[in-house]
Amino acid sequence: MNFLQKIILVASLFLCLQPAFVFAQTNSNGDTFTKNLDTLAIKSGFSDKQKDNDSLAKTIGRMASITISFTATIFIIIAIYSGIQWMTAGGSKERVAEARTRLTRSVGGFILISLAYIITDFVVRTLGN
Repeated sequence: MNFLQKIILVASLFLCLQPAFVFAQTNSNGDTFTKNLDTLAIKSGFSDKQKDNDSLAKTIGRMASITISFTATIFIIIAIYSGIQWMTAGGSKERVAEARTRLTRSVGGFILISLAYIITDFVVRTLGN
């Protein structure tokens, strides 16, 4: 059994043998619990009871948040691809350099995405109030 097969076996056993946690206990004050869940759903935008006071700033903030999340997902995919290319380069200096360049640029892009999120969040919070 080679090293990769051993790692896969250990990871599989680790995932399969974990205890399953069940949070099925009852709540002594159910009204407060469900009220808090409803409040959380309204604040996060997942409720039909949501108020219709959506402003332009909140709409722009949601669109920016979705865009930033999408680009962060693309960053993760590029970083994984570059890492795999680097690991499988087989000593080829050109492939290592290409993977390193792509990874460096994707990290720079992720930093820009993070800054964009911080700025957008600040502007939306400022205009929202």
